[in-house]
Amino acid sequence: MKINREADSLYAVARQSLLVVLVAGFIVSCASVRNPPGTVTAQFFQNPDRVWDALELSLDTLGYEVTSSNRDEGVIRAKKPAGDTSGGGLEINQVMYTQDQVDVFVRGVAQDPTAAPEQAALAKAAQDFVDVLKRKLGN
Repeated sequence: MKINREADSLYAVARQSLLVVLVAGFIVSCASVRNPPGTVTAQFFQNPDRVWDALELSLDTLGYEVTSSNRDEGVIRAKKPAGDTSGGGLEINQVMYTQDQVDVFVRGVAQDPTAAPEQAALAKAAQDFVDVLKRKLGN
């Protein structure tokens, strides 16, 4: 009987360890799906409407033109005006978790789909946008 109890105990520990590994893997995979490479993330504990308005103001401040906007889905796509060589466009996703918690995901995108985008410039454009957004929201 003593051997069976020890085996049962080891089996229970192994099951718990496996569960922890599976849950951790799931969390990591969810984070990578939501946050593709080159995405800059910001979290705000403010009203989602206020954050959305600040998104639009930040785009205007930086000279972007909105090419598509869907407030219900929380997605904005914007580009620099024709002739502006300072960078590519932006894809912005706003995700509301609660009435007072909003995450914003910003990714720089190439304006010319035939050209190879410079990843560093796209990442800088996304970070510059988030910096302006934080200032507008008082963060």
